[in-house]
Amino acid sequence: MPDRKNLLTIVLLATTAMITGACSQAASSNEGAAPSGGGPAAADVLSVAEGASAAGSGEGSGSSLDAGFAKNADGYADISVDDLATLLASTDVTLVNTHIPFEGDIPGTDVSIPYDQIEAHLDELPADRDAPIVLYCRSGSMSTDAARRLAKLGYTNIMELDDGFRAWQSTGHPFDRGQ
Repeated sequence: MPDRKNLLTIVLLATTAMITGACSQAASSNEGAAPSGGGPAAADVLSVAEGASAAGSGEGSGSSLDAGFAKNADGYADISVDDLATLLASTDVTLVNTHIPFEGDIPGTDVSIPYDQIEAHLDELPADRDAPIVLYCRSGSMSTDAARRLAKLGYTNIMELDDGFRAWQSTGHPFDRGQ
């Protein structure tokens, strides 16, 4: 049985998916076209959320979690600020800042590893290469490079924050300037 936090996450994600789908249908029908179903299906979102719930409750396949994001041709998933906020609230992920020089961290960052030295710091990442890892930098270019490198090394659950911490800050999320 999922705990209260995970259950609330499931309800929130399912509601968001239903609203997104309804808005897409309304917009399409107003134009006289067939509904496009523009958002994720509620069942798809529930599947992802239930996976997060199972991982958070000790059910399922141990420490790894398939976060449910489609991978690009380079073998990692590009995620939005909203995706990251949801992951941080509901899932145990390793959050890695790859930006150099250091300019600060998204709260909850587990480790800072320069993007061009990621291979030399594999010991700072989860030993399970299927564990969810989110990489970010200031704009997305350094974390993209690091994500490609990790995917080539066999990491299977790599996510990269589109547009980096600039996008995170621009949407009003906190950012710790730190050191």
